[in-house]
Amino acid sequence: MSVNIVRAWSDPEYRAGLTAGQLASVPANPVSASELSDEELSRISGGGGPKVPYTCICGTHPTWASE
Repeated sequence: MSVNIVRAWSDPEYRAGLTAGQLASVPANPVSASELSDEELSRISGGGGPKVPYTCICGTHPTWASE
């Protein structure tokens, strides 16, 4: 049985049915990293920072840009 790599990455039931040898032939999923280290998070831009006040077009509803 040939291994469907994409299905092995995305389907837990299919992956559970593979033999140890078949699992060894499946490369690491390139998108499997689901957590970032604190160092990686500190390098991300645009995800936070100070709130910037703004006023809506009508000028009656002051709010914050990051909300």
